[in-house]
Amino acid sequence: MSISIEALKVKLDSLLQTISLHLADKLDRTDAAVSANQLTNPFTLSLTNDATAAASVSGSGAVNLNVVLKTVMASPGTHAKVTVDAKGRVVAGSVLDLTDIPALTIAKTTGLQAALDGKLGDNEAAVSAVKWTTPRSLTASGDVSGTAASIDGTSNISIALTLANSGAVAGVYPKVTVDAKGRVTGGAALAASDIPYLDASKVSTGTFAAARIPLLNQDTTGSAGTAAKLSASRTLIVTGDASGGLTTDWGTNPTLNLTLANTGVIAGTYGKVTVDAKGRVTVGTALTAGDIPFLDASKINSGTLLPARLAASGVVAGVYGGATQLPKVTVDNKGRVTAVELIDIQASTAMPVNEYISISDVVTKEYDLQTMMGAEFANYDIKTAEISVRVLDETVGSPTIGTYVNAESVAVYGVRNERHVVVSNQSGTPRDFYVKVLVHPVV
Repeated sequence: MSISIEALKVKLDSLLQTISLHLADKLDRTDAAVSANQLTNPFTLSLTNDATAAASVSGSGAVNLNVVLKTVMASPGTHAKVTVDAKGRVVAGSVLDLTDIPALTIAKTTGLQAALDGKLGDNEAAVSAVKWTTPRSLTASGDVSGTAASIDGTSNISIALTLANSGAVAGVYPKVTVDAKGRVTGGAALAASDIPYLDASKVSTGTFAAARIPLLNQDTTGSAGTAAKLSASRTLIVTGDASGGLTTDWGTNPTLNLTLANTGVIAGTYGKVTVDAKGRVTVGTALTAGDIPFLDASKINSGTLLPARLAASGVVAGVYGGATQLPKVTVDNKGRVTAVELIDIQASTAMPVNEYISISDVVTKEYDLQTMMGAEFANYDIKTAEISVRVLDETVGSPTIGTYVNAESVAVYGVRNERHVVVSNQSGTPRDFYVKVLVHPVV
């Protein structure tokens, strides 16, 4: 069978189109697949830094990574307080201290308020006590006298009272005079007027004279000698230093509610009060300086006296000593300077430097002895100069605080160019120094 070239060409074109359609969704050897059953070249997946792990990945199955967190805790265990880093990991643990616990109100503690309510406050009085803190003595005076000493409330007390003499002479009297307190102040014989009228039943012996017998007359009116209560109520009114009143027929024991009269003072707390003859406060004011008595020095056990309160020691305030004189001081047993004597420095020695000075940190103070001593400088051997440097002790708790002590630990000093004395503060902070330089003549 023969076929024309045109027909062959058509068939070939159709075949090429079919092949192209089949190859359109196929990958070239150098293309990357969207998915695959496994990787041609497996790789290792590794985790580092805050966690570590490693596993080979081929894609043929699940990958199991054994992840180990980085160790950041030096001492694992149970801790009441922990330190957490920015990633939320506990990096340290410690115990709680007082500053970690916030201030709590009473309401935050269950049962505390109820427990406190049942306790006495600082200024409250107990309902009862076994004994008094300070024993007391009880002394009776006035109409009776007697004393019970050292009463502390632990036992009953008994006081032997002696009644004061009333002025009556001891004896037997048919008639006595009694004061308002029921004491017999006098005695006498009975007079006819002293004998009261008696009921006939009281006369049980003897015979009346005819003149003593009255005409019979039955009287049913009058008042009974005693009664359970009054036939009419009565009003009792109290006035004066107290006021009050009540109405009663005295059939029962009444209660009278009395109110003390105001004295004129305003209710309050006062350092000084005025009291009337009846013991009532009538005026209250604040204490003044004149109200406070002079005190012995032993009573002052706190605070600091002002300098103006200290007695002068006799020394004029000032700075003593210099390049040509040294101060000699006299101190009493209270540490006060009571005298100063200036002593001339011998001609064999000069003291061109003798001063208290403040030197800043890492700053050097320089003294030009030639300028300071002038023409005398040539007569002295500067190489043998004696340099004394002391520093003010400011260490809290030091037994020498407030005094000038050896400065070798905080300062360096020496002679430079056989002319200059230098002192350098090496303490790290500004300090107060005392500098003295002695120079000796050339031998």
